[in-house]
Amino acid sequence: MDAPLEAFNTLQVPIPTFNDDRYLLHQIRCTGPNLFRKQEKRNDWVFIRRRKSATQVQGGLNGRVPAKLNTLFKLRDFPANTCYRLAHVSLLTIVGSPMPDGSEGMIWVGKPMKSHVIRLVDIEGMAYLVIVNPEELYLVNNRIDVHTWNDIHDGN
Repeated sequence: MDAPLEAFNTLQVPIPTFNDDRYLLHQIRCTGPNLFRKQEKRNDWVFIRRRKSATQVQGGLNGRVPAKLNTLFKLRDFPANTCYRLAHVSLLTIVGSPMPDGSEGMIWVGKPMKSHVIRLVDIEGMAYLVIVNPEELYLVNNRIDVHTWNDIHDGN
């Protein structure tokens, strides 16, 4: 495909608050090889919405998968007059039980990370991961964002 590609480094995702008329904006960053504020590279963790299938097992993440954001980009198709807003992500897999488990009451995720290109509308917000073993094992910290906590555990 011969189409121009434009990279960008910030995505704003609106997250509903308790008042239905207000939203909190998650500022999701992905700097690629560039430094963020002259400090270090930044590739945030996000929740990706999974499409439901007949064989999908409902788990504690309520159809979401944490992923590392690798690249944000637009792909323009001038002959078709369309613009695709996409992201390259590395999806984590659930390790053990898909329900909050153990003394910490959180879900474990880790390798293998599988790379995918997804639509930006499939990103549901930031994922807060606690590092257990860098690049291999994490806990999904579901206690930071109240909306995500309620959505994961209540399924509403």
